[in-house]
Amino acid sequence: MNTDERYSKIYEDEIDLWKYFQALWKRRVVILFATLFCAVFAGVISFILPKSYQSELLIKIGSVGSIGNAGNVGNVFTTHIENEIMIVELINSKSFLTTVINKNLNRWGRLIDPKELKVKATVKKSTSLAQQSWMVKIQAEGRSPQQAVEIVNAIASEVIFRHKEKFDSTVAILKKMEENLNIQIGASEKQIEELKKILMSVRGGQKMDISAVILLRANLSDRENYLTFLKQRVENFKLASSALYTENTKVTDPPVMPEKPVKPKKAINIAMGTVFGLIISIFWAFGVESLDSWRSKQKKI
Repeated sequence: MNTDERYSKIYEDEIDLWKYFQALWKRRVVILFATLFCAVFAGVISFILPKSYQSELLIKIGSVGSIGNAGNVGNVFTTHIENEIMIVELINSKSFLTTVINKNLNRWGRLIDPKELKVKATVKKSTSLAQQSWMVKIQAEGRSPQQAVEIVNAIASEVIFRHKEKFDSTVAILKKMEENLNIQIGASEKQIEELKKILMSVRGGQKMDISAVILLRANLSDRENYLTFLKQRVENFKLASSALYTENTKVTDPPVMPEKPVKPKKAINIAMGTVFGLIISIFWAFGVESLDSWRSKQKKI
């Protein structure tokens, strides 16, 4: 292709672009009207659609204390009542949400489809350095700000209710084990007192049996060490059952009454309607222009 042909091609492209511009300008009124109509229509629909409000809260997953086999004070561990991933799956499940809805029919006044609640549960790790803990964020939507708050509270209450049974049974086991240890401590203290009396009587005899004294001392030392071990385990059980290691699932960040609806998103809907109207009207203008050109060619023929 030589230089003249290249310039001719560029000139033809410029002419084509100019024709496109002329086609749009020629039908600018229709394009503007169609764009404004779609924008207004989208706005009207956004105002007609029912509003939806979103609320959220944070719950801290409960934990129960447990102790190791060692008798050292502070040998305490923490175990969560339920795995955080399982809690999230439970909250997002249809069966769980149906249970929550059925328990709150009198309050909400109607049977709600679980999908309508738009429930979303996610896991968040606590930033506390003192003790590792996990949070679950619960989000839900309602037709009013009050209903949105009631829904997330109802979901959290159901989770807490389910965990309370496990929590109470674990605390009861810890208390029972602590009581058994206290009984063993009482029995050991009596045995130590009896051994001390026997040792004193053997020492005070006219003919002291050295081997018996050594045996009694060794037995007494073993009993005293075992008593120390039992007391340390009792301290660990008390620490494990304290609020530091054992507490039920609870709400740590209560929901706030939402001020603005999350749906419908009026600004986005109007913007999408405007873009849609503009695109459709531009294609219409080009289509009409092509049809007019074809008709004029047909008349010339």
